[in-house]
Amino acid sequence: RDPNNFRFYNGLVSLLMTEKRTEEAIALYRDVIRRNPNEVQLYLMLGNILENEGRFSEVIALYQEGIKLSPGEPLFYLGLGNAYAQR
Repeated sequence: RDPNNFRFYNGLVSLLMTEKRTEEAIALYRDVIRRNPNEVQLYLMLGNILENEGRFSEVIALYQEGIKLSPGEPLFYLGLGNAYAQR
Protein backbone atom coordinates (compact mmCIF):
# COMPACT_ATOMS: atom_id res chain seq x y z
CA ARG A 1 0.00 0.00 0.00
CA ASP A 2 1.67 3.12 -1.26
CA PRO A 3 0.48 6.02 0.93
CA ASN A 4 0.51 8.27 -2.13
CA ASN A 5 -1.55 5.98 -4.37
CA PHE A 6 -4.84 7.82 -4.03
CA ARG A 7 -6.43 5.80 -6.82
CA PHE A 8 -6.04 2.68 -4.67
CA TYR A 9 -7.56 4.39 -1.65
CA ASN A 10 -10.44 5.83 -3.66
CA GLY A 11 -11.23 2.35 -4.94
CA LEU A 12 -11.05 0.89 -1.46
CA VAL A 13 -13.31 3.63 -0.08
CA SER A 14 -15.79 3.01 -2.90
CA LEU A 15 -15.85 -0.67 -2.01
CA LEU A 16 -16.33 0.09 1.68
CA MET A 17 -19.17 2.49 0.91
CA THR A 18 -20.86 -0.07 -1.35
CA GLU A 19 -20.73 -2.52 1.53
CA LYS A 20 -22.20 0.11 3.90
CA ARG A 21 -18.95 0.21 5.89
CA THR A 22 -19.01 3.98 6.17
CA GLU A 23 -17.08 4.30 9.43
CA GLU A 24 -14.23 2.26 7.98
CA ALA A 25 -14.20 4.46 4.86
CA ILE A 26 -14.08 7.60 6.99
CA ALA A 27 -11.29 6.17 9.16
CA LEU A 28 -9.33 5.23 6.04
CA TYR A 29 -9.57 8.73 4.60
CA ARG A 30 -8.59 10.27 7.95
CA ASP A 31 -5.53 8.01 8.05
CA VAL A 32 -4.53 8.88 4.48
CA ILE A 33 -4.97 12.60 5.24
CA ARG A 34 -2.80 12.21 8.34
CA ARG A 35 -0.04 10.78 6.16
CA ASN A 36 -0.61 13.22 3.27
CA PRO A 37 -1.84 16.43 4.93
CA ASN A 38 -1.22 18.62 1.88
CA GLU A 39 -3.45 16.68 -0.51
CA VAL A 40 -6.44 18.98 -0.93
CA GLN A 41 -8.48 16.43 -2.86
CA LEU A 42 -8.53 14.07 0.12
CA TYR A 43 -10.24 16.67 2.30
CA LEU A 44 -12.92 17.17 -0.35
CA MET A 45 -13.53 13.45 -0.76
CA LEU A 46 -13.83 12.87 2.98
CA GLY A 47 -16.05 15.93 3.25
CA ASN A 48 -18.44 14.46 0.70
CA ILE A 49 -18.82 11.29 2.73
CA LEU A 50 -19.33 13.20 5.97
CA GLU A 51 -21.88 15.48 4.32
CA ASN A 52 -23.83 12.50 2.96
CA GLU A 53 -23.88 11.10 6.49
CA GLY A 54 -25.26 14.37 7.90
CA ARG A 55 -22.13 15.00 9.97
CA PHE A 56 -22.07 18.72 9.26
CA SER A 57 -20.01 19.83 12.27
CA GLU A 58 -17.24 17.50 11.09
CA VAL A 59 -17.56 18.83 7.54
CA ILE A 60 -17.19 22.38 8.81
CA ALA A 61 -14.03 21.56 10.79
CA LEU A 62 -12.56 19.60 7.89
CA TYR A 63 -13.21 22.29 5.29
CA GLN A 64 -11.83 24.97 7.60
CA GLU A 65 -8.60 22.96 7.68
CA GLY A 66 -8.76 22.68 3.90
CA ILE A 67 -9.16 26.44 3.51
CA LYS A 68 -6.01 27.00 5.57
CA LEU A 69 -4.22 24.58 3.27
CA SER A 70 -5.63 25.90 -0.01
CA PRO A 71 -7.45 29.22 0.43
CA GLY A 72 -8.09 29.51 -3.31
CA GLU A 73 -10.07 26.27 -3.59
CA PRO A 74 -13.71 27.30 -4.18
CA LEU A 75 -15.13 23.86 -3.36
CA PHE A 76 -14.15 24.31 0.28
CA TYR A 77 -16.20 27.52 0.52
CA LEU A 78 -19.14 25.96 -1.28
CA GLY A 79 -19.05 22.90 0.98
CA LEU A 80 -18.63 25.05 4.07
CA GLY A 81 -21.67 27.15 3.14
CA ASN A 82 -23.74 24.04 2.51
CA ALA A 83 -22.67 22.50 5.81
CA TYR A 84 -23.57 25.65 7.75
CA ALA A 85 -26.95 25.79 6.02
CA GLN A 86 -27.67 22.14 6.86
CA ARG A 87 -26.44 22.22 10.45
